Amino acid sequence: MRFQFELVPVGEVAAWGTGRNLHWFGLTEGRYCLEVGGVELLRYTEQTVARRSRRDGREKPPWAEYYVVRPWEDMLRALPYILEPVPADLVDTVATGRSIDWDDNAEFLHDTRIDAAPTPTARSLSPRREQGVYRSIPMNSSPL
Repeated sequence: MRFQFELVPVGEVAAWGTGRNLHWFGLTEGRYCLEVGGVELLRYTEQTVARRSRRDGREKPPWAEYYVVRPWEDMLRALPYILEPVPADLVDTVATGRSIDWDDNAEFLHDTRIDAAPTPTARSLSPRREQGVYRSIPMNSSPL
């Protein structure tokens, strides 16, 4: 998997917040895609690319437009779970081609704890803030 990105030129980055200042999060505005096995994921269709180019006169990569730091932060948050070993019994089940009969395990589908799990809100999905300041990664430490 390869993460490709392009940052918006600094002169085109819009300032945010009180005082309309630039900050590290805002400076990561750009476009990105994930390339897996030679296929670009999060890529706009050719029709969308043609329509967008006519609208603003600029040729842009046909990728998702957002702050490129977000997928990086998401990957760092998910990494401990991704690196956790798969339980041996699950590996055995998948390797042997056996399947789980969900009808025999229907009680799982009626577990009230699943319905009681908190649902994300727009506020919880917005860029994280700590004490009114956007988080930063210390430059002298490794994120991994």
